[in-house]
Amino acid sequence: MRKAESETPQRRKRKVKRPVSPQQRLEQQEKRNARKRLLTMSSFVLVTLVLTLAMIQMIIRSTAPNPKLFIVQRGTIFNEIYGDALIVRDERILSAPAAGMFQAAANDGEKVRKDAVLGRVLAPAGEDIWDELATINLELSTKQLELIAEGGMAAAETEFTSTDAKLLPLVNQLRMLDAKADLISGERLADRIQVMIDARNARLLDIDFDDAALEVLFERKAKAEEKLASAAKDLQSPESGIISYNPDALAGTLNGENILTKSAAALEQMTGQQNFQHFSPSREVRKGEHIAFLVRDIYQHFVFVLPGQKAVDFPLDRRYALDLADEGISIDNCELIQAKEEDGKLIVILRTESELEPLITQRVVRGRILLESDRGLKIPREALVFDGSGNYAKGTVMLLRSGYIYEESVEVQRMDENYAIISSPIGATYELREGSIIVQNPNAVKAGEQIGG
Repeated sequence: MRKAESETPQRRKRKVKRPVSPQQRLEQQEKRNARKRLLTMSSFVLVTLVLTLAMIQMIIRSTAPNPKLFIVQRGTIFNEIYGDALIVRDERILSAPAAGMFQAAANDGEKVRKDAVLGRVLAPAGEDIWDELATINLELSTKQLELIAEGGMAAAETEFTSTDAKLLPLVNQLRMLDAKADLISGERLADRIQVMIDARNARLLDIDFDDAALEVLFERKAKAEEKLASAAKDLQSPESGIISYNPDALAGTLNGENILTKSAAALEQMTGQQNFQHFSPSREVRKGEHIAFLVRDIYQHFVFVLPGQKAVDFPLDRRYALDLADEGISIDNCELIQAKEEDGKLIVILRTESELEPLITQRVVRGRILLESDRGLKIPREALVFDGSGNYAKGTVMLLRSGYIYEESVEVQRMDENYAIISSPIGATYELREGSIIVQNPNAVKAGEQIGG
């Protein structure tokens, strides 16, 4: 019995120290490796998740629109109507006195007196003489410039200064047209500049430079002019007025009286068919051909045919402003002569004494009539938020005050495509004033959000 009891611990000891089989050791190693892989994968997934969330947050912050702030100021919005205007003047047609080469002696838009020489028509036999005369005049001008540079003739300097003052705005216009690649208008301006230079050179011929070589040139010039007289016919002005060398099919046919009797359809036809042609100041003409016209009255009329407009919007006792953006011209205080409804269209005729000379070569212009205006707090239209009901008389803006965003209601007095005139309703928590700051892109912020904190 004792022997059996004494053997039991030894047997147990032998059992504890029994070596692990290779199979068991392999299983244990695989379990440890599996735990390590699980911990590694868990750590990797956790780190990846944290980095992904951080990147998403960065992308959201980088792509979120930054609020654009706008300082509220007082401004004006106009109620305006656009349309093509037919220009009507009291014009008198001038015809070529003979066939041949016509040479203009003045500029479009220039005021001329009665019996002034507006140009001359050269017969074929006189063209060579004309070229000879042009060469002599060039030699005269060149010699005069040399004498001016040497002696400083006061009278000549005055003539140059006066002409330069007139040429400068035309040269600036020519540069602008060159930038716009407007070749037709640029050619017209270049012709005007050349006529002014030729006129200046002609006036310089009257100055006594007391030079022998110059006297010889003057004698040659006198002989050439004498020979030219028999081969040329002058075009003289029958009365005083403003000259244009660019007549069209309507020149001399319309005036301020007969335009009142024209139908809307007839006016639309005349407006749509007009393509004013620019003529060179030197060109071949036929005897009796219309080569120029004189404007005898100080007024010019702008005739609009406006679909869908009503005469009630054009009170006769009011004055209107007209903007001709393509021509760079704005005319205030136009008189309304007629506002007549016909076949669903409105005939509007405005009259003015202004800007007759700059528009002398135009028959149809694109115009904007300014009917009325509202003045008040002017904000960008995009800063307004509407409720989607179609009621644009009320809206909300995002107001920045003390670093926080407040959503405030406003009343819309007038609105165009880009701006709105607004005011705060009675009892507003924070009234909008001149100098208030609003958010121009309201979707970029929320009410209660802190800006700049």
